[in-house]
Order: sequence, then structure tokens, then C-alpha cells
Amino acid sequence: MVQKRARAWGVSLLLAGLAAGLLGGGTASAIAKSAEVPDGTYPFVAKVSFGDVRSCTASLVDSRWIVTAKSCFTDGATPVVSGAPSRPTSVLLGRTDLTRVAGHRLAVLSVIPHPDRNLALAELSAPVADIAPVNLGGAAPTPGESLQTAGYGRTTTEWVPNRLHAAAFTAQTVTSTTFAMQAASSGASICKGDAGGPVFRETQGRVELVGINDTSWQKGCLGETETRDGAVETRVDDLANWIRAAVSVQPNGLREPVTGEFNRDGKPDLIATDDTGQLWLYPGTSTANAWGHRLLIGAGWAGYRDMVAGQINRDAYDDLVAVETATGKLWLFPGTAAGGALGA
Repeated sequence: MVQKRARAWGVSLLLAGLAAGLLGGGTASAIAKSAEVPDGTYPFVAKVSFGDVRSCTASLVDSRWIVTAKSCFTDGATPVVSGAPSRPTSVLLGRTDLTRVAGHRLAVLSVIPHPDRNLALAELSAPVADIAPVNLGGAAPTPGESLQTAGYGRTTTEWVPNRLHAAAFTAQTVTSTTFAMQAASSGASICKGDAGGPVFRETQGRVELVGINDTSWQKGCLGETETRDGAVETRVDDLANWIRAAVSVQPNGLREPVTGEFNRDGKPDLIATDDTGQLWLYPGTSTANAWGHRLLIGAGWAGYRDMVAGQINRDAYDDLVAVETATGKLWLFPGTAAGGALGA
């Protein structure tokens, strides 16, 4: 019997090692009661909603990219391919308590599936500047190593929890692409909705991503009757170069470049359209050959031409004027003190 994908409607993790007093009597078991992550803890963890099909958990690995399970982006009928997700997909990031308004709500623009593992990168509709991406681990987990995992998945009592949960696990067998793990103490389990959630080590306050949730027996999860426990995780520690290369998206052809001081660092920048009409910003930095992010304003750039840069609205920040190709309308995109992106 194979283990089940940990991948359905808004699901959570159970925190191991709760005291019996928290359970209102009985034996100490996290299955009887899950523990919530304090506000502001692990802000890099995100909840992903793929249409009305499923919810998963993810991690911010770049200002504009998250990593999660590839299985999060399928309805089961079609394979996951590079490009826009097949259903509208939203991401809640930096929101430990989903009932509050902290953090960010963003859309997923595109997905890059890994060719051999249940793992995918998803591009967000805007960069996130106030949350640090999780560090990519440089070493594989070792048998017996203590690890943490976090997710928005189902608990033993809640079908769709409103808070992030976390649990301690111990690494078991490690292969070239996966590793097994068991709860550090009786009771913790990875449930549906935790798919893609981070597995990480914490060393002197540094969090390093080593894997993401893949499959689990889901023992103790609400609605499950399985008596076996444990889980198998997808390794991420050896994918740092693949992730960095994938998120450094390159445009297909450049046209109509204009220069200006757009990102407020005192160095000239370059803006240009690509073959699809998307607009790209190449910030001038002290690091040679550093590529910038695609600019998206409102619903995105439908295609612009005849671009002119300069301090047009007289506020000392460079602005961009362009003609919308489809309509012939003239648009002003003012630079702002915030920098990094143009206003609308």
C-alpha cells in the first residue's frame, strides 16, 4: 500500500510533544490537540489555493518566487507544465493567522515544474520586499537529525484551519531525491494541505530549507483511519543551483530600451519590452550582470511602445511614458520614493 499524497483542501500539521495538561487529560498526544505557531513565526511560509481544487503550503525562496509540491498545480487530469497555472491560483504570505490582514495576497503568474521530483516553483504577481526568503540548505539531512516542518493543512479537529502549525520530526533513510522522517514524539502527522510545506533545520537562529512535504500516511488527521505513521519528503538541499537558475528568468528579445534612475539606488537602470510586450527592469547594481524582475502594473502589461523616460511629473523621480499598443492610449507610470517598481 503506498503512502498518500499530502495534498488536498486546507490542511495542517500537528505539533509533537504537547503536555498532557493541554489536552485536558489523557496521554500526551498531539493528535488530540494541535499547537499553533505564534504570530510572526516563519513568515516565509505561504498558503497556496489552486482554484477551488486544492490548497497546499509553500515557501518563499526569492522575492518573487515560492517553492511547493508539483502536485499542487493539477486537478489530476492533466500534467503540470511550464507556464501559467491551469486554474487561477492565489498565495497568502506572511499571514500566520489567515483571518487577519497582515502579509500579502498575491496571484501566481507562472509555474516551473521540476522534471524529476514532486516540486515546482511559482512566480508571484509582485515582489515581496518585507519578508526574507528562506535559506536554501547546503547539506543533505542525515539519519537521526532533528528537523521542523510547517503547514496550513488539516489538523485532528479542523478541516480548514486558520493558523499555521509546525512540528518536530526526525530524519530517517535518505536517498538521492527523497528522505523519510518520523515524528519526534508520538502524535505528529503531516496531513492534506501540508503538501509542499517546508522541512527545515534551525541552527543558531538560521533556518535552512532541506525538503518539502511529499507523501504521508496521514495518521491522526481528521477523517483518516490509517494507523501507520511517517512521511516521505522531497529533497531540496541539492537544488539551490536549479532554483537560482529558474528564478533568474530571461526575456525573449528586447526592444525600445530606455534608461533612468528607477530603483532609487543612485545608479542608472534599463527598462525594455520583450517579444511579448512585457516590460522588464534591469536595475543598475554593484553586481555585474544582475537581472531585474519583470514589471507588472495592475493586471499586467499588454504591450507598450514609444517609451520615454524622465522626470515628467516633476517630483525628482524618473517616470515612464508609453503608448499602449492595442489602444493607442498614452500612459504615465510615475516613479515613486519607494523605488523598485513604478506607480500607475
